[in-house]
Amino acid sequence: MIRTVAHKGEFDAALKDAGNKLVVVAFTAEWNGPSHLMAPIFEELSGQHTKVVFLGVDVDQNLVIAKACNVDSIPTFQMYKNEQKIDELYAVPKYRFNAAIEEHK
Repeated sequence: MIRTVAHKGEFDAALKDAGNKLVVVAFTAEWNGPSHLMAPIFEELSGQHTKVVFLGVDVDQNLVIAKACNVDSIPTFQMYKNEQKIDELYAVPKYRFNAAIEEHK
């Protein structure tokens, strides 16, 4: 399940509440074609990895979060553990995305 984040405070709280669980954040935009291509993969992976926290951030609605996370390409997928960024991916094949999740969870 993907939780859509509405503001920076909610984003920070989600990272803190996750503790040592892996958090995967999708930074996307409605107008961006690759975001739409990656959406079904992100959704599928969220169903497969039920002990991982999946967050969605629309950069047009949450520019503050995107800037704070140094997002400069859409889509960007960042992985966090203990509130620290540990990995970053862009539009990658599903097998590579899944391998990164397996490596960090």
